[in-house]
Amino acid sequence: MAKVKGKGTLLKRATVTMAQRVTLSGPQIEMGEVDCTDLDSTVKETASTILKLGALSGTAFYDPADATHKQMLSDIQAGTVSLWELTFADASVMSFDAFVKTFEPTGMEVEGLLQFNFSIMPTGTNVTLPDA
Repeated sequence: MAKVKGKGTLLKRATVTMAQRVTLSGPQIEMGEVDCTDLDSTVKETASTILKLGALSGTAFYDPADATHKQMLSDIQAGTVSLWELTFADASVMSFDAFVKTFEPTGMEVEGLLQFNFSIMPTGTNVTLPDA
């Protein structure tokens, strides 16, 4: 069983790689559920429904002059939905339509570097998951 390194993971909006990524997490893939317990049940019964994708979040070094960082700010203000692609170091890919949900500059301190935390929320359309 291979162990895939996190280093080299790419996050792209359309075909452009977001600059200066430090950490990426998600999106969480969750199977929905519905309670189907009835009055004759002896235990709680549950059935699966549909997949749900949670937000992809991350941190990057912030360069206010960088085109990809400017684009994220533009997208959050306009509510733009774009195709995002997460490419892991082993070349497996997860892609989905999403909008920028949060953009938070950080690191404004004496011994700090300017960074930003962000999250990208999948819309549930145009989803491609890595092969199982």
